Order: sequence, then C-alpha cells, then structure tokens
Amino acid sequence: MEKIKSFSVLDSEKPMMDDFEGIKRREGKSFSTMTKMAIAEFVAHHKEGNDTYTLDMFDTDDMSATPAFFRPHDVWLAWLNKLDEKSYKKVDKQLNFLLNAANDRYQKGW
Repeated sequence: MEKIKSFSVLDSEKPMMDDFEGIKRREGKSFSTMTKMAIAEFVAHHKEGNDTYTLDMFDTDDMSATPAFFRPHDVWLAWLNKLDEKSYKKVDKQLNFLLNAANDRYQKGW
C-alpha cells in the first residue's frame, strides 16, 4: 500500500526543519524513513496500553520534569537557577538522598 502524505511547515519552524535536514543527511536517511521513525516512536509511546507514563502521573508532586541526568553542566545550572524556593528544597532533598546512597554504595566496595 503506497500513499503520499504531505504536511505544512510554518515560517517559524524553518530552523527546526533546517536542523532536521542536517540530521537526515548526516544519518543518510530519507525524509520518508525519518518521518516514519518519528511516527513509530510516537505510536509506541502513546498507543493504548502503554503504561510507562500515564496522565495521572503528572497530577502529583512525584513527577517533575528535570534535565536528563547526563546533560551538560550549563543545562543543569540554567534549570536550577529557574527553580522557586519550594522546588529547590525538593530537588535538594532528592540530591542529598542520591549522594548518600552513592556514598553508601562506594563504601561497600566494588
């Protein structure tokens, strides 16, 4: 089954599309292949029965968006500098837990 699909791009989205073109060339993949990869990822994350992230998880204090763990330091600093006092205290508590847990693990040896 072959079908042709099209989509529109706003002028404001041109930088994103330029980045996409560069990545596409670097990866040696066609527009169709890259688009289908994005669609497959979207479907896998949002199809019925995927319980990795459910909407009710975002209604609690247990789910907070943070930079990925190994992002560059400047990304983390920018994120930390934007936190309000309540959020900062919550992050500080979690970081101290992680540091203590890592130290306990280190003390046990490898």
